[in-house]
Amino acid sequence: MTLKRFVVTYNGKRVDFDGVNGFQCTDLARQYFKDVFGVKQPPALGANGGAKDLINNPGELKVSNGAYAPGDVLVYDGTKSNPYGHVCILVSLLDSDTFVVFEQNGFEQTGAKLTVRDKANLLGGLYV
Repeated sequence: MTLKRFVVTYNGKRVDFDGVNGFQCTDLARQYFKDVFGVKQPPALGANGGAKDLINNPGELKVSNGAYAPGDVLVYDGTKSNPYGHVCILVSLLDSDTFVVFEQNGFEQTGAKLTVRDKANLLGGLYV
């Protein structure tokens, strides 16, 4: 499956890949790892883990710290309001600091959508 087909297939849908804690950002990323990357899943995050922890435990995926490309999974650090961090899929680069991403927000539980993000709190990217 291509990135474009993945976005078309899951846009507006709530993805619960692991059946735990509802529709989290990591669920959409794990579905993407399976459908598009076709790789073995990175290790589970566990009860105390969060999306931000994927950058330090990527499994078979490679880590990028600057040269991002469409299709990469971006990993964001935690904040005061969200200590778990966030992951999203890079769809396109608007400029050197701003991206169009495909994401799912675990707090909103509203499903996958396209949105714009910048580099604030960005830890790195995962790719094959």
